[in-house]
Amino acid sequence: MARINSFFLSPQNWAQGKFCLERKESHHLLQVLRANPGEVIRLFDGQGQEGTFKIKKIQGKKVFLECLSQFKHPQPAHKIYLALAWQRANKRDIILEKSVELKVWKIIFWPGKFSPPFPRQIKESWWQKLIAAAKQCQNPWLPQLEIQNSLEKLVKNYQNIPQKIFFWEREKNNLLLQLDVKQEVLVVIGPEGGFAPLETNFLQEQGFLPISLGESILRIETAVILGVGCIYLKQSQNVKHSPHYQPAYRQN
Repeated sequence: MARINSFFLSPQNWAQGKFCLERKESHHLLQVLRANPGEVIRLFDGQGQEGTFKIKKIQGKKVFLECLSQFKHPQPAHKIYLALAWQRANKRDIILEKSVELKVWKIIFWPGKFSPPFPRQIKESWWQKLIAAAKQCQNPWLPQLEIQNSLEKLVKNYQNIPQKIFFWEREKNNLLLQLDVKQEVLVVIGPEGGFAPLETNFLQEQGFLPISLGESILRIETAVILGVGCIYLKQSQNVKHSPHYQPAYRQN
């Protein structure tokens, strides 16, 4: 059976029971997929809610939906916090996409010494990248996005995370494959130019463990895919396997 198409509905509208596709989503459904009343689609809100819905009525650019079933997923027990030094836009898009696929819980941007100019606020286009990736991989949780204005503030605000590491090309002993990954882990990745000595010294003074990803000097997007992917697999080994996306409850 073919997988049904997925669409995003904001958590606010979901909570209010407003099952009507918003402008961008309805455009794709009507103009690209040429959907008709009676067809069934999947909705998700990026905060654990998902369900199947039937197209009830099309009125202009609005698509009204009838709920067939709803699922509420519990928050995952294992969480990856990805603290990513600011990088160029052509790197960021693929990192956002892969972070959704690897079920990163939160992405925190921070300005490294060798980072390009740092933004002041989160952009709507970043959310759209996350949503598009979540549709493809059917992850019901969108990573949270956050900006920390310095490495010092990042470390202070996340000091309670039980396991804190950073990927460093100069580390020779602590290989990621040998790491005993905990339920919650904070991963710090430097900018394309690498960490400054002051940054690596500071992280180690604050209890962050330097981790090697092997002998090669990796691009930042490769480090995310390889490093976060390995952590994701290690955490998955510790989870009791159940049917894919088993809901906490179901409403018909």
